[in-house]
Amino acid sequence: GFMFIFRLQKALEHREDEEDRLKKEFLLKKNRLDQEKEILVEASKLIDKTIHEFNSLRTGTLNPISLKNYETYLKKIKRDKKNQEGIVSEWHRLTEQAKDNFVEGRKEKKVLEKLKEKKLEIYRLEKIKEEQKFIDELSNSMYNNRRNSYEEREKRS
Repeated sequence: GFMFIFRLQKALEHREDEEDRLKKEFLLKKNRLDQEKEILVEASKLIDKTIHEFNSLRTGTLNPISLKNYETYLKKIKRDKKNQEGIVSEWHRLTEQAKDNFVEGRKEKKVLEKLKEKKLEIYRLEKIKEEQKFIDELSNSMYNNRRNSYEEREKRS
């Protein structure tokens, strides 16, 4: 019967699970990074919109209070944007790290897969050799039987 046993099968299965886990982790972080980038884009748009609105208002006369309010608000949304840039770069770092871990995990799994393929190939070759040996022995014994019976006949005649 064909019975190939890969001794490191458990380790291979563990590495497959680990690769899946690392892939999920990477995709979650990548998703989060995309969301945070989106928030950053919105923050930039808000600043542009606010500056534009203020400039169109400035054609009229602005009282000092609304000017002060505007400057305070603009400072605040610029601070928010700066803050969001920091968040984006942190999620970028975390995503890259998760990606490296995933790539590493995939490599480790591939190493065991290759080893398994190699062992299976060796096993198959051994099987073929055994079968060949068996066939050769069978042929030899049949040949010897025939020769013996031929020699017996020769002796008798």
